[in-house]
Amino acid sequence: MGYTNYWNQHKDFSKKEWNTLVNHSNKMINFFRKELDIETLSSMSDSSIYINGIKELGHEDFVFTRSKRNILGYEDLEAYEKEGAFNFCKTLEKPYDSLIWNILLKAYSIAPAKISISNGHGKKHGLQKRNIKELAKLGNLWYTNSIK
Repeated sequence: MGYTNYWNQHKDFSKKEWNTLVNHSNKMINFFRKELDIETLSSMSDSSIYINGIKELGHEDFVFTRSKRNILGYEDLEAYEKEGAFNFCKTLEKPYDSLIWNILLKAYSIAPAKISISNGHGKKHGLQKRNIKELAKLGNLWYTNSIK
């Protein structure tokens, strides 16, 4: 199976919330490129954030949308309405995973009523320790006032 990040989106993000998240995401991507020398494929728009690693450092695409997606044919309506739209991205804990988890944390900090998050380590809504040097740097960056 492999390591995976999970999120349930309960509601759409407002334009202001989304712009804050996209701004943060762009800063984090630049941090990865400049400070950690980790390249990613990425794109941002008014409706979605797309990220993956490159070649052997990539795995599944991370696609995060501003709007709660529509219910899919195989989903239970009651669960969809109660728990939100279920999404996931399997990263196998490759370097781009720290970027994805950080973006999910930021989304949760911006609008905790609109998203719930967890990962393969069973962590929910909080920063976790990882065994890679990048996360220590990311953690410092996450808590500075320069990234909001």
